[in-house]
Amino acid sequence: MGLIVDIEIKPRRLRIDCPRKHEPLKEIEIEGVLVDICPTCGGVWFGANELIKFDEAHEDAGRKLLDLMETYQTVKIDHDLLLKNPRSPEIELVRRYYSPKEQIEIDECPIIGGIWIDGGDLRQIRGLFPSEEDRRRAYRDFAIRWKNSNDIDKMKRESALRAQQANQVTNLLNW
Repeated sequence: MGLIVDIEIKPRRLRIDCPRKHEPLKEIEIEGVLVDICPTCGGVWFGANELIKFDEAHEDAGRKLLDLMETYQTVKIDHDLLLKNPRSPEIELVRRYYSPKEQIEIDECPIIGGIWIDGGDLRQIRGLFPSEEDRRRAYRDFAIRWKNSNDIDKMKRESALRAQQANQVTNLLNW
């Protein structure tokens, strides 16, 4: 565990709680990035655009965080539970896939872009793409497949239908 020596646990400015276990998160600094980790479930809260500094196998920061996360017990979690942003509990997080490979789900704040990952998920995330170029290629291929599918036309038709229905209801109410 020699890598953990480079991690600094800082006193918290404001207490924030784990969105899963409602226990205080510990703020840690790894290679200049502050993240919040739950010692109960091993989950981590990343601020906007911070996860990308930890998500590839070649990144030292990710290896250090992974070593620390694995010292905490990973508990069984309920993925159906709606999570709240630990920094702004009035905001609900949105569950989505981390990448176009659709293998690992994360919880993301739709307002500030912070991300919650559950204990054990960082190891899987770090194994998805060998490099940033591989990630870009996967996203590009996904976008091309999606664009070439009928999904866009279907969404346009559904949106137009909803707008028409909303207008009909509005007209009835104004009558």
